[in-house]
Amino acid sequence: MKNPPLNSIMFLMLMAMTQMVSAQAVTLTADDPAGKSSFTSGVRWSDGLAPSAGKDYVVDGTNSSSDAMRSPGSSSSSGSPYIQTATFAGDSLTLQNGGLLSLKGSNYNNRVVIDNLILDNGTVAANQPNTVPLFEGNIHLLSGGGIIDLDNGDRGIALKSVVTGTGALSLVTGTGGRPISFESVSANTYSGGTYITGSRSSNYLNVKNDGIFGTGDVFLDSTVLISIGSGTTHDYINDSAMLSFDGGTSSIFLDFAGTDTIGALSFDGGSTFAAVGTWGATGSGAANIDDTRFSGTGVLNVIPEPSSVMLVAIAAFSFGILKIRKRRN
Repeated sequence: MKNPPLNSIMFLMLMAMTQMVSAQAVTLTADDPAGKSSFTSGVRWSDGLAPSAGKDYVVDGTNSSSDAMRSPGSSSSSGSPYIQTATFAGDSLTLQNGGLLSLKGSNYNNRVVIDNLILDNGTVAANQPNTVPLFEGNIHLLSGGGIIDLDNGDRGIALKSVVTGTGALSLVTGTGGRPISFESVSANTYSGGTYITGSRSSNYLNVKNDGIFGTGDVFLDSTVLISIGSGTTHDYINDSAMLSFDGGTSSIFLDFAGTDTIGALSFDGGSTFAAVGTWGATGSGAANIDDTRFSGTGVLNVIPEPSSVMLVAIAAFSFGILKIRKRRN
């Protein structure tokens, strides 16, 4: 048997090396300082180049001096408010191990687009007061999950990204007067559940589209206010998923005319479960009236499925061990 020519071996080695280089992620080497952004600058990326197609980028929270990236801020403009768009040019951006993307801006509306944002214990935080940035593209949740955080103060987020993956999504409302507006442009398919925490007295979660909570269970902390509406079929929570209130003063404004079927309902974090049947506020026509937990004209219809009954205890336990990493501005 003849040995392959030397030039063929060298070619194969060169191809393998090229694939290794192309597959190697570019990492953030230092935090973005105030007024600076690595969206379009290469100063703090490990390759020294601005983000571009064909490369994957990582912000890793294991090093506290290089775990925070900022989106571009809005420049001032005369006349009517406008929307300034910042699109991340890389193939993907991963926030992992506590990595943070801080959304910046001014009184004008910022639009941030990331076509492939991967969250594995990563956070997207609205850190600029008096703004409601638009966040668009696609979010993929790995096992560590992801956090959308208003970081307190008078700020909000319009979350239009489509969310996929097996991880959990944590939505943290703040203490100001602006909401997280959860309005993905199509139904989400993430399966790790949704965990909603924050202050009921001011900020809240505004849910606007069908299929918004993916296929997993929905957990409300003790001081959460949610408004659900604006869908077409009013199928906001998956038919086999559990809706769990963790006691306290949490409530849901069912701002629609129709019925959303769910798999289970609990008012004490999953320790016990509400009766099968329809639930809602006075005037909704539901068989079970609870004006403490519900308001509006919408109805929740509890029809347990075998899978939801078996998984409820596991899902409830996972809510208790989630920890929110404190974020800085």
